[in-house]
Amino acid sequence: MAAIKFEKLTKAYDHNAPVIQNLDLEIEEGSFTVLLGASGCGKSTLLRIVAGLEEKTAGTVYIGGEDMENVEPGDRHISMVFQNYALYPTMTVYDNIDFGLKNMKVPVDERKRRIADVAEAVGLSDFLDRKPKNLSGGQRQRVALARAIAKEPQLFLMDEPLSNLDAKLRAQIRTDLIELYRKLNTTFVYVTHDQIEALSMGTTIILLRGGEVQHMGSPTEIYERPANIYTAKFIGSPPMNVFDVAHLTSAPQVLGAKHIGFRPEKIFLDKSAVQDGDLTLHGDILARELLGDQILYKVKINPVTIVNIKTFNEQPLDYGHIEFYIKAQHLSFFDDRERRIDWGGINEI
Repeated sequence: MAAIKFEKLTKAYDHNAPVIQNLDLEIEEGSFTVLLGASGCGKSTLLRIVAGLEEKTAGTVYIGGEDMENVEPGDRHISMVFQNYALYPTMTVYDNIDFGLKNMKVPVDERKRRIADVAEAVGLSDFLDRKPKNLSGGQRQRVALARAIAKEPQLFLMDEPLSNLDAKLRAQIRTDLIELYRKLNTTFVYVTHDQIEALSMGTTIILLRGGEVQHMGSPTEIYERPANIYTAKFIGSPPMNVFDVAHLTSAPQVLGAKHIGFRPEKIFLDKSAVQDGDLTLHGDILARELLGDQILYKVKINPVTIVNIKTFNEQPLDYGHIEFYIKAQHLSFFDDRERRIDWGGINEI
């Protein structure tokens, strides 16, 4: 296992504005850390700098406490899994896994043992004689994973490895990766723009925007207590409803609060369960989507504010007027700089 540390890391291309600037960040040893963000946020660039595939402009990168300044990619004790698998088309599955071990000068008997073990672990034991063209997309991705695992690195780097797979395969391999992480007891750093991958697999999520960390925390923390409005709206499907406190007359009064937010699934419809500090809202249903055990509604609560709400295993509501409620503990407040305000309950002012 290895920790990663960035000190004042900067990366700029030519004379353009830096993709990453003065970044100070630590990735914990043994964590499954997900670098999450929209395209262009710097997440893949950061990963490639760790791997030694990109030159940093300034700053320092440490892996396992060692400065990587003059360390070649092959000497960093890492394995990287790419989006496009990067398999050798003329080699069998066995030879694709074996190739890196030969370069590491692993003895023949040890190579055979490792290949057998990883093939069993990722479900490839019956496919070792096949070439990549005779494999499905999911099987090719497993070959890439097996090749990385066989090297027994101190650090796994994964750059959107599931983005080329269909939804069913993505779900299956997400489960495989969670199991592998638990078995291998090493550090994973995983890049994605997909919040489902981040929330389901990561022990730590780092949400990036413009090369800056917006929020770093566990999936539960980043979901329930977003550090700012950007995080609140990036995470969740649909994302958190956030609007101006001034547009509501019934919101709790919180010192410095300019914006209020709540998750669409945190609403409830039973008026008898309302307590002091809970938020009561009224509106008109504009749209309704039935999704099995979930129902999504778009509700207009005033001329300038539309919110999403989500119910589970409830009877569909008729189009028309609706009253709904949110518990005080499920409300988030943000200041005029869109940063989260921690508050202790009702009547803060």
